[in-house]
Amino acid sequence: MVSSPPALTLKRSPGSKAMELLNDTPFVLGRAVIFDKNGAENLIVALKATYSISEDGTITVAEKQAPMKPVDEFTGEPDASSIEHESELGPTKLATDVFLKGSALAPRRGTTYVEVGLRVGPVRESAAVFGNRWWLNSVGVPSISAPESFDAIPLTWENAFGGTDLSPENPNHHGHEPRNPVGRGFRVKHSSAPWENEPLPNIERPQALMGSLGEGGVPVGFGPIGRNWDPRVRYVGTYDQKWIDERSPLLPKDFDERFHSAAPPSLLVPGFLEGGEPVEVTGCTRKGWLGFSLPRLELECPVLVDGTMEEPELKLNSVTVDTDLMELHLLWKADLRVHGKLLRVSNIGCRARGLDS
Repeated sequence: MVSSPPALTLKRSPGSKAMELLNDTPFVLGRAVIFDKNGAENLIVALKATYSISEDGTITVAEKQAPMKPVDEFTGEPDASSIEHESELGPTKLATDVFLKGSALAPRRGTTYVEVGLRVGPVRESAAVFGNRWWLNSVGVPSISAPESFDAIPLTWENAFGGTDLSPENPNHHGHEPRNPVGRGFRVKHSSAPWENEPLPNIERPQALMGSLGEGGVPVGFGPIGRNWDPRVRYVGTYDQKWIDERSPLLPKDFDERFHSAAPPSLLVPGFLEGGEPVEVTGCTRKGWLGFSLPRLELECPVLVDGTMEEPELKLNSVTVDTDLMELHLLWKADLRVHGKLLRVSNIGCRARGLDS
């Protein structure tokens, strides 16, 4: 247990700069200014906590705190790969995103299949993870090879069912899996891509395994979904000639704030997690199971604006369990409208009471 820090006193000292950060937590405090859909200035305050996770499920505040991610980071080229780390200084979310970053680990030599599962509070997801497989030619009929044994398979969208098929000569017949355009295994109806010896996805939904070429297969994953993937792209709004003539460069009026949620639908919490919720991970550690509870913190976020103390509420925007690093990352964010007062924001503080370790 870490004792509570002393109360914050927000005073702008002589020569201090506007929006000075006063952080009385062991975590990383950041801030950004964004414009909302109507062009108003909003102050975003973000607090990122990193906890170390032991094999027995004990969590402690990490000695080295992970830095804030100001922009999206990708596994490869931005237009052709998945998001590895989502921007943490963007707009606040309407609910808590839950992510699992890591690998499916074989519990013993010769393992060809592992079931991976994640549960955090009320949300859960599972996936069937196979060793490498290929399409075989059995007298002209596609068949699936036996899976190879493996030690570790990264839980990336690239290893899951999905993909893009540009093989048809007619561009009108090109297509992609809108829920995961960077995966593997997807084919359009008129595909002319070779299939013999082509790899199958390692990660599949247990209830919808691929059975034949061009049939079956449902994307399943545990990381952030792309901003132009389904379902996020449904919420981006309408960018037509009317928007160009009447509203650009502001967001369209039908922009939906749900766009900011990056978790797969199954891992999007209805509302916000508050701490204390149970966490269970299967298939991502050598023991096969990992369990603990989210830490429960009481956070305060005083902001001095034009001599007046404002206290926007910090809400848990994302939970990331990283079993490769054996770390837990928590991100709280608060949103304060400061339109017309931005240059009069003096200090931004954060404190934590009853800090659990």
